[in-house]
Amino acid sequence: MPTTLEDAVDEVLSPSFLVGAQSISMDDLRSRREQAQGIESMLSYVRRLLQARIDILKNSALPTTDENLSVVAEELSKSLAHHVKGPEMSSRFVEVELPENLQGLAHEWMNSLAKGMTHDHDRLVMTLEEAERGISAKRHKLHEVLEVLSSEVKDRYKSGEASIDSVLNERRS
Repeated sequence: MPTTLEDAVDEVLSPSFLVGAQSISMDDLRSRREQAQGIESMLSYVRRLLQARIDILKNSALPTTDENLSVVAEELSKSLAHHVKGPEMSSRFVEVELPENLQGLAHEWMNSLAKGMTHDHDRLVMTLEEAERGISAKRHKLHEVLEVLSSEVKDRYKSGEASIDSVLNERRS
């Protein structure tokens, strides 16, 4: 089990992760795909955390006197809601429950980004934005890995090497 966020991502993005995908068992293929999906979910979670922190930091620069506190709260609420997909924006909603150890890795990594920068607001925002861009790039690469694995699964069903009956029988046992 990876001990850091970087290790977990690097494992799935390693070229060796896809080596032999055409010749491994269907169970191993599904297992790799599930692992990649889990890491993608973790990165998506981290990206949402980063976006929220960036929005909070950008809006925290607004003055917070009693007169405009409601304006600040409204602007922050709008900003955070900007990243939320609702039923009107997406044809499907998938709720992902990350294991606690992965959530812990994500929070640990994010806290390390901010360490020592609490007094340099602009530098912290830039660091978080850079990290968000890096996470987005890694997610894009993960989507490519998932496409390879999903295509292999689909090809096996098309060729008859795998069948839905075998999946149903496995689940019944």
